[in-house]
Amino acid sequence: MPATAPRVIIEPGPGEDPRLDGLVELVRDTTGHGPLLAASAAESAALARQILVVSRQDPADGGAGEEAGGPAAPAVLVLRRGAGPSPSGASGADPGPVVVADLEDCLGPGGAGRLLGLLLSAQHPPLGRTVAVTGARGGIGATTVLLLLARALAAQGRRVAVVDADPAGGLGLHLGHGLEPGLCWDDLSAAETVFRPERLTDALPTWLGVPVLSGQGRGGPDDAARLEPVLRALVCEHDIVLLDLPRSWPAPDGARVLLVTGLDLRSALAAQILAPRLAAQSGWPVELVVRRVGEDLDDAELVSLTGCEILGRVPTDRSVRQRDARGDDITRGRGSARRAVRSLAERLLAGLDDEGPDAAGNPAPPAARPPAPTSAPAARTARPRAATGAMA
Repeated sequence: MPATAPRVIIEPGPGEDPRLDGLVELVRDTTGHGPLLAASAAESAALARQILVVSRQDPADGGAGEEAGGPAAPAVLVLRRGAGPSPSGASGADPGPVVVADLEDCLGPGGAGRLLGLLLSAQHPPLGRTVAVTGARGGIGATTVLLLLARALAAQGRRVAVVDADPAGGLGLHLGHGLEPGLCWDDLSAAETVFRPERLTDALPTWLGVPVLSGQGRGGPDDAARLEPVLRALVCEHDIVLLDLPRSWPAPDGARVLLVTGLDLRSALAAQILAPRLAAQSGWPVELVVRRVGEDLDDAELVSLTGCEILGRVPTDRSVRQRDARGDDITRGRGSARRAVRSLAERLLAGLDDEGPDAAGNPAPPAARPPAPTSAPAARTARPRAATGAMA
């Protein structure tokens, strides 16, 4: 960790725990500073403000100097049992983020890796959101929708990354020869719990300037737990991380979920079963992307059956299948599917912008979905990236 590593506050709670001595030494070795101890959440809040505000002043001018935090810290990590909400006064207009985590997670097995991950998360607060795309059934076109959505979002100047969570790892095969060299799932250690955001991003192959983590024909992740450190790192460097999520896997906590379904009864019944589970896992309402497949139901009946709002509709585009059969990039061309997904991207961005994260990186509560915008949101400047790099 650099000299500006986050400072750590520990609320040990009542009683003695011999494991705390090892954690104190681990914090000192990792950050260069011993942790501060607090007896309560109120005391944590006061210490956090000293670290983020008072320590930035010269002691001669009333600053608290080294005892309150030493050199200005970019963030504060509070470890307390039960991991309650952030200390009072540690969000909103405060000058830096305060991350609160469960002390027990850092004391148990794997505690060192968990601590390092929390420190990196505090030092690199999330910039954007994860959007998981999954299909109600196989063959409904969820991967096609995801890739068209990635292209549409990147064209509007958003920093986008794509993660293929399918154990078969075949998403990259739909990109033709446009995928630049870089690491794939097989190159990442399954035991790795922390990635430095900028190094992971720079090490991935790119497609139209978008970093892509896929299996590249060698197989994808074999366990949903491998997604967490990857998503945690990429969301620090990108506005949107698009996740191609297998139907049987849990939705990441806090992710927006787009469920691709048809109007056939088979898809609709599958969506009816999947939507409540995905919403409970992510903590957010699931939204539907409707493919014009089948005629068993109309839109209103689909909404009534699933309890989900329709975010967009994507027609069947024969040219997409033709390009896929030739091994070309399926997102090329200007067919009806690409036009429909541009409108879908606009609605998605309108909702994400309204849900902008707070100072701690947590998204605001869901709001009523705004109508589709008539023009694209103002583009953000895309940052040039190198295609190669190394992991932490």
